[in-house]
Amino acid sequence: MAKEKSLFKKYVDSLMPKLQKLVEKVNGKHKDERTYLHKDTTILKKEYKSDNKWEAAGVNTTYIAADFMAFDSPVDIKTRPTVSKANGKLPKAGIGRNLTESELTDLQTMETQGGNDARIAKKIADDLTFCDIGLDELYEWAFLYGLYYGFVGMPDIDNPENMMVLDFRYPARNTYGTLVKGVIDGEDIERVIEAINDNQDSLDTVWISKARLKLLRQTRWAQELVADYDDKVYDDGTTLKSPSEKKFVQVFQDEYECKLRVINRTIIFEKNGKKLKKKPWGNDRVIFTCNPTVGTFAYGQLAENRNRVAGVNYSLIDDYKLVSRYSVNEPSLAEKTKGEAIAAPVIEDVDQIYVLDCTVSAEV
Repeated sequence: MAKEKSLFKKYVDSLMPKLQKLVEKVNGKHKDERTYLHKDTTILKKEYKSDNKWEAAGVNTTYIAADFMAFDSPVDIKTRPTVSKANGKLPKAGIGRNLTESELTDLQTMETQGGNDARIAKKIADDLTFCDIGLDELYEWAFLYGLYYGFVGMPDIDNPENMMVLDFRYPARNTYGTLVKGVIDGEDIERVIEAINDNQDSLDTVWISKARLKLLRQTRWAQELVADYDDKVYDDGTTLKSPSEKKFVQVFQDEYECKLRVINRTIIFEKNGKKLKKKPWGNDRVIFTCNPTVGTFAYGQLAENRNRVAGVNYSLIDDYKLVSRYSVNEPSLAEKTKGEAIAAPVIEDVDQIYVLDCTVSAEV
């Protein structure tokens, strides 16, 4: 199936050089106000991998106090920190959209009639931005799912029967259960924060789902936390109001000197024409991270970007997403838009990531 130049080349030639700016406007002012945490370089540092492979290293360091010693005596040698590594091939991802023969006929009729340039250009621009945003949605899924679970499965369109699993190897010692199975209370959260301090780590961000936060705000612990903050007088018999999300986030961040990030994200997938809504972040875990930057957004180089096909229109977005537009005449005439990338969000320094899991009972 040979790729040929677009049947609407004059529109594509005009749009492709402006595509980076076009998708920035769509992403920034979309009606759904999409935000992408994986594109925030304070959370994931962006890094090019020339060998198309990812690697995450974790160092389990415990700082030991020095010894007082007599003059001329030998220095006591302490143990070195353990280093763990996870690595693998970066997955290739892709998304496409086609204009069928009947849709092509409609657009060509509009072009012949004249006065429809803006409508035709919008139709083409919608396909281009659709492919760009589709890749963004996949990588947002991968980041949130990976941070929540400690691993994520990513598709590889070169081997569609296989799912590549990126396992970041969260240490079991950093996972804590709750005192009451299925329930997360303030005592559970404070127990993890105490463990973080005991391990000489410094809490930076607590990540929690919106649904779990709503349940947490209804606990007596949350009500008393906010009441104390507001200097209210109460006793065990006093009925206290559950705080609003905004108020609780403010009080929690001030009390524990960290950020509280509330996750409420739905990603739409499509399989065999059927749309599926999925949430990458569950309600059973709260994640505690000790660094503002939790990993790397690693990206590689596509072979087609190095060997671009003559006549095909290309645009490289954000350094790693290759969007192309072309036509084919087999098995039937069609106009195709395609987006591809070799990339993955990689969670690092996992020894400084702590998990509170309410599906696990804590040992009291």
